[in-house]
Amino acid sequence: MPARSNDFQAVVYFIRSHVDADAVVTESAMLPDRTGAGLREVDVLITSRARDGRQVRIGVECRDHAQKPDITWVEQVVTKQADLELDQMVMVSSSGFTAGAVAKARYYGIELVTPERPIPADGPLGRLGQPHLEFRDLIRERLISVSGQVSRNGDSQTIPLPAGAAVFDAEGIALCSVAELVGIFLDGADLREVVAQAPGQSVELRVQVSDFVLRRDEGGDPIEVFIGTRDGQLLRLTDFDAVLGARVEARPVLLAAAELQGTAYAVGAGHVGDNRALVIFSDSPAGERMSVRVTDADGQVSDWIADRSTQTLRPHTSPADPEVNERT
Repeated sequence: MPARSNDFQAVVYFIRSHVDADAVVTESAMLPDRTGAGLREVDVLITSRARDGRQVRIGVECRDHAQKPDITWVEQVVTKQADLELDQMVMVSSSGFTAGAVAKARYYGIELVTPERPIPADGPLGRLGQPHLEFRDLIRERLISVSGQVSRNGDSQTIPLPAGAAVFDAEGIALCSVAELVGIFLDGADLREVVAQAPGQSVELRVQVSDFVLRRDEGGDPIEVFIGTRDGQLLRLTDFDAVLGARVEARPVLLAAAELQGTAYAVGAGHVGDNRALVIFSDSPAGERMSVRVTDADGQVSDWIADRSTQTLRPHTSPADPEVNERT
């Protein structure tokens, strides 16, 4: 996702991609200016095919300002449409448009959209009432106990494992602590059921791993794990059993419900761990959709779409547009 984007533009992008399932929807597309002025940005580009097979390109420009945009912005968009050779332009403003802007846009055939209109009580999203979203975090609080199975002189035995003790590779190089080892396997566990069933509650988690190895890098060689003894021996650690205390933190996030070009939607944002999540729901003749834009602590962005059949998130993708890819 380009750094030039913002939440308002992202909402428009996701909703158009929800509705235009057969079109290529590109956010912050960079197109060549026919005057030779270089590449110019279009907030959202929709590329599709007409019935006669001709490619149709629609540019969507977004503005999230407190004041209504006037004819100046319309004139800029008219110029952009001509210079980027776009078939149609749509202007989306969160605050509406001045009368002059409306008249100017109508003259040039530009569609004006104001998404923040109230949702009718009997409309698709009316059933939400006071819509809200709840984000949940699993907060690890303490490591209650850890035991492991080691091989000593060919025999297997179970020993307690102190949380701060180090684990080693076969060469005696420290890999991490026992507590960090438990965390590695806990990060890979499917804890959705725990989070779903215990909002606001304290829980005990049990992590049991058998016949395991570690990898320094994804796809790297497996590393056997050893625990050190007081007499300097390294014993192969094959299994461990850990019990942790945790709590499920639930935070409601209010959703703003509105409508964009006939598509009812709701949007809200909040934090899950160190990540910020922007969630967009839409309900249209194309069906119900939910997309999530996640921004991590380093500013890296990833887009996801909910798969209702598996109750998981999968990467949000749009069909590739070779022409746009070449230009960007």
